[in-house]
Amino acid sequence: YGNLENLLPRFCLVHTLSHALMRQLSFDCGYNLASIREKLFVFEDNAGILLYTAQGDSEGSLGGLVRQGEIDASAQLITKAIERLVWCSNDPICSEMPDNGLEGLNKSACHACAIVPETSCTHLNSFLDRGLVVNSGQDVNGFEGFFNRLFVGE
Repeated sequence: YGNLENLLPRFCLVHTLSHALMRQLSFDCGYNLASIREKLFVFEDNAGILLYTAQGDSEGSLGGLVRQGEIDASAQLITKAIERLVWCSNDPICSEMPDNGLEGLNKSACHACAIVPETSCTHLNSFLDRGLVVNSGQDVNGFEGFFNRLFVGE
């Protein structure tokens, strides 16, 4: 990863959101999670996520995956993916651990909420924190998740 000082919090936010979207696509489309891949584009002023499948068999036929990318379906996909990050079945342990994962590079992320198969993640399941995306407002650092105003306290 080279120079960690240049790692933007935006990268952790986008990476965690990417994993949430992959997990939601797996639920909605029936794709095996290990067959979905990510490519992240994160810069200081903008960011993007490309999710794709590289399978050559029937698993990679793209039928349901393409449909989820259409405008009317994508908003619902994103909403459901973020809602799933509000709570983890391993809370409060998952959300309160000071560091998780490889070399302690994750905060609030575990196999129940944000980690995907190794073949799906281009960044070794590191730099993940669902608290940056959305949190319950009880975070010890006192910050609000990026999407909190949309999902917490409705």
